Amino acid sequence: SRYQNPNRSNCTMAMAGPYICTITKNGQSACDTTWVEVYPNAVASFTTSATNVCVGSPVDFTSTFLTNPAGYSIETSEWDFGDGQTASGATQSHTFSQTGTFTVTLNVATEGGYCTDEITQTITVSEGEEIQFDPVTSCTPYTWTEGNGETYSEPGVYEVVYETQTETGCPRTEYITITISD
Repeated sequence: SRYQNPNRSNCTMAMAGPYICTITKNGQSACDTTWVEVYPNAVASFTTSATNVCVGSPVDFTSTFLTNPAGYSIETSEWDFGDGQTASGATQSHTFSQTGTFTVTLNVATEGGYCTDEITQTITVSEGEEIQFDPVTSCTPYTWTEGNGETYSEPGVYEVVYETQTETGCPRTEYITITISD
């Protein structure tokens, strides 16, 4: 190379070993032997147990990192959950305490930390719903079509609680007071 600080791309593990370097300047030469290490490249990846969750529900994260070439080890796996919380290790379980969209980042490094890679994934956190319907008073049987679909025909006061799920799978609780008069 004619550069002061040469850089060799596309190195392979087989290229590691001792090299004799000759430096020539103004017709003068000097030789020295140096050892060149070639480290495996880190390739970050991970899976999650869910990408849409409810506040307070744990999400499992599993690093599925690789090295190139295969067969070498990843020394560190660092997680940033995007909500101010971090962790270390190949697998993690994290619970988000607030709603929002969070960018989860995994950063991996090979032995010695020489080669690193990073990947991100988005997690959407929603909360459940509570809906209080206006009270209903009826002289005839009443069917609560917005809720549980049941018909109330016997005189009395019914405090009805109906539990379902939101589109994102979070708990949804509906309340209504139904009065059937004589």
